[in-house]
Amino acid sequence: RERLNFGLEISYLDMIFFRGGHKLRYGSIFGYDEQRWTGGLGLKIPLPNRRSVNMDYAYVGSGRLGDAASDFMASPHRFSLSIQF
Repeated sequence: RERLNFGLEISYLDMIFFRGGHKLRYGSIFGYDEQRWTGGLGLKIPLPNRRSVNMDYAYVGSGRLGDAASDFMASPHRFSLSIQF
């Protein structure tokens, strides 16, 4: 089935990033039942020789699935740490 996703990322000084997205649901035409919106932050710490450390955080709203889950899984948070070299 067709799916529509929209997203936006805004950066400040190529170091701080703000992100948001939406998964469009239009009746039963598009295929998402619960997940609708996401939000996140990113931080890029420059290192010598064009290297960097990147830390990212994202939240994914899960609608009724999150309501039915345990406390830990009710709010799906995603964290990542990467080193670019």
